[in-house]
Amino acid sequence: ILEPKARVLMDKVVQERFEFEQSGALEKIEEEKRTHAKFREIQADREANYLEQQKQLEQDMDAVCSICGDGEVTPENQILFCDTCDVAVHQMCYGITRVPAGDYHCLACRHLGRDKLGRKNCLSKNKVSVQPLPIACEMCISPQKPGAF
Repeated sequence: ILEPKARVLMDKVVQERFEFEQSGALEKIEEEKRTHAKFREIQADREANYLEQQKQLEQDMDAVCSICGDGEVTPENQILFCDTCDVAVHQMCYGITRVPAGDYHCLACRHLGRDKLGRKNCLSKNKVSVQPLPIACEMCISPQKPGAF
């Protein structure tokens, strides 16, 4: 009595499996797996970029001007960072009347053509590395950094 029922059940399972494989469901499942993997990769990249931006924001909040050594910022006197050498200067200390809308490059980097190398901290994976400037500012207060030139 059990054998005919088991045989019918097995035939039904085999038939369902055959229909499943023939309907392209396996390809759909594989495509979904690839899509999920790509999504996880994009999410991981976004998370890494977010963490990098947060780290940079924390560093910017602790920044001090390379000329006067003060970290105080007002709406009229922001601290700007050179996008090539990362020197930090107050607008008033460096004679900048308006905060630039795009990238900012200090006078030394513009004079030496380093501003054409592109932005050092861009989000692309091919980061541009720049050599230290061959000059130093004698008036700047920090001996560890070359100054604001």
